[in-house]
Amino acid sequence: MNGTLKSRRKPQWADAVIWLFGVRPNWERVTEREAAELDELLGKAAIPHGFDLGTLSGRERTRLEQLVGKAGGVDLAEQGRREAAAEKEREKEAAMRRRPFNREETTNYFRAVFAALENEDLWCDDAALLTVVLAMFASGKTLASRCYFTGAGDSLVLHLNMNFGLLGSSDGAGSLGGWKQRLLFLSEPEQGWLQLEPGRGPERAFRLGPRLREALAGAAAPLEAEVVA
Repeated sequence: MNGTLKSRRKPQWADAVIWLFGVRPNWERVTEREAAELDELLGKAAIPHGFDLGTLSGRERTRLEQLVGKAGGVDLAEQGRREAAAEKEREKEAAMRRRPFNREETTNYFRAVFAALENEDLWCDDAALLTVVLAMFASGKTLASRCYFTGAGDSLVLHLNMNFGLLGSSDGAGSLGGWKQRLLFLSEPEQGWLQLEPGRGPERAFRLGPRLREALAGAAAPLEAEVVA
């Protein structure tokens, strides 16, 4: 009963290990008893359309990670600590780079975008993409792994490879599949929402354009006047 799984079928939830933990297990590393325990834990976390590891207790979650780590030949706890440290550094760098927008600038922006939509200067896809880009500038972070920022604050520049994309996995429905054409349109001199830096090839760089900067700084009615007594 304690032999390895060399002559035994893989656990029922074997494929879930790859999906949940990104680990490719070698089932010869675990005993049949350990495989049964892993199946029991994953079965407990199973829900109709996937898994909810939050249903496991802290001890059960730790044990599951130990079993998955043994099967995959990795230390998930140490891997988690490294990932947490790397994420902390990314957050720190993003906080130093980002270009935050205050309440007045945000109001000015949405008013300017609405006016452009009303005048048919922009389509909704243009406004959606511009808002996503502005959200990246505000957070100092990007959605696609091949994108990155240089500079900081008002000098922040977004770099991306046009062949690899801008939105990462966030555009799940593919509704912004034409992002490349929209991005270039927003950067045309007569549009000026974004500013395309000089360059050739798929590696391009963008910064906030003059029209967008003007919109952010535009005179808005005092916010207090919008409050209905």
